[in-house]
Amino acid sequence: MKFLLIISLLFFISFAFVNDVECQNNPHISSKQSSQKKSQDVVSFIERFKKQENINLLQGALWTVTHDYADFKHMKEVLDIFQSYFEAIGKYKKGDFSSLEKFGGIKTLKAKSAEWLKDDDQSIRAFAAVILGISGDKTYAPHLANLLKERKYKGDTRIIYDRGRAAMALGLIGAKKYIPDIVFLLQSKNQFDRQGAVSALGYFGAREYSKEVANILTNKDFQFDDDSSPIFFLVEMKTVQDYKKELIQVMLGEFRSETRESAMYALANLEAKENAKDIAKLFKDKFKKGDAAKALALLDAKEYADEIALMLNDENSLVRADTALALGILKAKKYVGKVAELLTDKESFVRNYAATALLLMEATDYYKMAVLVVEKPFSEGAYLTDSAFHPLVAEKSRQITENLKKSFEQAKLIK
Repeated sequence: MKFLLIISLLFFISFAFVNDVECQNNPHISSKQSSQKKSQDVVSFIERFKKQENINLLQGALWTVTHDYADFKHMKEVLDIFQSYFEAIGKYKKGDFSSLEKFGGIKTLKAKSAEWLKDDDQSIRAFAAVILGISGDKTYAPHLANLLKERKYKGDTRIIYDRGRAAMALGLIGAKKYIPDIVFLLQSKNQFDRQGAVSALGYFGAREYSKEVANILTNKDFQFDDDSSPIFFLVEMKTVQDYKKELIQVMLGEFRSETRESAMYALANLEAKENAKDIAKLFKDKFKKGDAAKALALLDAKEYADEIALMLNDENSLVRADTALALGILKAKKYVGKVAELLTDKESFVRNYAATALLLMEATDYYKMAVLVVEKPFSEGAYLTDSAFHPLVAEKSRQITENLKKSFEQAKLIK
């Protein structure tokens, strides 16, 4: 039921937005309809909700509200209202203005969302905060700010998340008046509070708070909270180079898997080759050595190729795949034969990575074998994706993929 609710809502959201181009070019819409001036409020609302990053936020909010509701019937009533508005938006964009007007327009949806901010159900309050944040309407900043206040809460206070969503929403609408209240949340023992505050400061572009955000990484009170948002903030604000010491401390620490990984790739993003020796220390970590190999490859740290190659026979198939890819990026032709042995690995994804590595190495003697392994996925455009590395090195991974495409096209020409 939860899954069907999300699919249904996302369908209508997609319908409302994807049909934008279709409506503009639809000859069956009368000239009177096409020339009718659209409400600027509606246009602005639609444009903001069309942005992929906002769609992602909305998807997350929908997932939460359909998995953490207090009362199913009430949750469904709220989502039915929300869906009705988006059905009306879809019709509005096709020239049927009456459907949305019947609901009172976007203004009424925002007012309804403001009412939901006072709902007894936290998931609905958080959902409403996201809607208002994406809407960009500063009129509702005071309503959102009310959720930042301390209040009595039944249950585990560590899982309060509507406060963090409200902070994020204030950032989305650019309500800088509330920055002091948001910065205060950086000290919260609640991870969701801190995440929301960091996101908000990112939306504000408040790089002057980089030190306060970086302190989250090394605060002993938060050492068990796996949260990469401070690292993403520092990278986005272009202040991360001032906090390499903190990155290394986190990377070589324990417990926080995603945070440690983000710290490693942030160093790769920085081209911090002087810290290659610190990354190489993770070769002793069975959970991170594959990522360490790739991060060093992205730094072009060829001096570690021999140590990396030792992991080609690792018992962990993920490590074998990562190692092959790292050697491919480094163009470590010394190990072409060893990488080629993985073309018969029991795991298909390891075989794919081995073939990819051979193509990146431009190992012409193995082109035919490599093409046989990856021809189908590559012909369908399934090359390396950002997930093969990390979002923080997306630009580097795109360049590697471009090089891979060229090698693949050349390899196919060999008879």
